Amino acid sequence: MNLQKIEDWFDGKLDVLSDGSEYPIFLVAIGEKPAALTMNVDDRQEKTLRELCSELDLAIKVSEGRVSKPGVTVGKRPEHDQRCAFITNDESRMEILENSSGRFYGFSDEAVGRFLGFPDSAIEFFEENEQPGMVSKKAVMEKDPDGKKFLALTTFIPAPESLKEAVEIGKRRKDELESFDRENNSSLGEEFIQRRFEGSLY
Repeated sequence: MNLQKIEDWFDGKLDVLSDGSEYPIFLVAIGEKPAALTMNVDDRQEKTLRELCSELDLAIKVSEGRVSKPGVTVGKRPEHDQRCAFITNDESRMEILENSSGRFYGFSDEAVGRFLGFPDSAIEFFEENEQPGMVSKKAVMEKDPDGKKFLALTTFIPAPESLKEAVEIGKRRKDELESFDRENNSSLGEEFIQRRFEGSLY
């Protein structure tokens, strides 16, 4: 891991991204997460992400085409036809995507979830619900409102029955980011923690 390159990239160069994916990409770059994705990628963003991956020795796959879930109207927004960039620190992980087909930029929801390293319960919950984010947010506020800030560090939408485990993942990730800062005399981890805690849940 080249700390100087990481600090260069995650100290403003990725402001070109518009979907908040700097955080999961940072986790991939420091080895805390196996993979990330950036949606609605335009030419400029794709060029930036390819440069980042080249410099940080990450693998990237860019795909086009997104279709709504059965029975859910996506609308006629042009961003739904744009590209998605899949990024990983283990190129062999791309096989998870390549061995599937489906509505999400050519890949199945399950394969994308597995590629990203999401828990099985979160993958199943996403597949079974038309609006998983709204269902999960309601459960969070009913079951564990104090733990919700830690969920913002997980990068997945937890199933209501798995909230406790998801909060623990978030707490562990906070510890890992703080450890990264201590070991590297950095403030990037804390900056991401604060940004995620202050932002929307998911």
